Amino acid sequence: MVGALNTSVVQLLSGLAVVWWCVAISTVDLAVRRLPNSFTLPGYAVVMFYATVAGTVWAAAVGSVLLAGIHLLAHVMSPGSMGVGDVKLSLPLGALTGLAGADAWLWSLASASVLTATLGIVLELGTLGRRKRGPVAHNSPLPHGPSMCLAACGSITFAWLT
Repeated sequence: MVGALNTSVVQLLSGLAVVWWCVAISTVDLAVRRLPNSFTLPGYAVVMFYATVAGTVWAAAVGSVLLAGIHLLAHVMSPGSMGVGDVKLSLPLGALTGLAGADAWLWSLASASVLTATLGIVLELGTLGRRKRGPVAHNSPLPHGPSMCLAACGSITFAWLT
């Protein structure tokens, strides 16, 4: 509703498409712990096309390269903590938050990490005192994609409101 009052129809429809895409990709990541190329790479192409048409391709490119670079560095330093899918997801999300401005980009980066870490702590605290069966209680890492999507959408929304 706020978006409808403060933006054009194209921006509103684009925002709704981004939210739908984030829900879809987060659902897949939660279900199978993978972010397929069929979601991440076309999403990046669409965002970059939009940025090109809008004349803001430089901001989108810088946002995507910086965010992907940070995630790639994290993946190389600790491959078990972040998958390549998260690196690829950072391309479209970095472009989107780059379009919203440096503040939105920074808040998205920081809040995604805080969300994932907080959820990991909460889940770990929930298993304390329980007897774990088998060698490992849960063998798949906590997906970072949903936190990245939520943080990006939240940061963009906040940037539009201010």
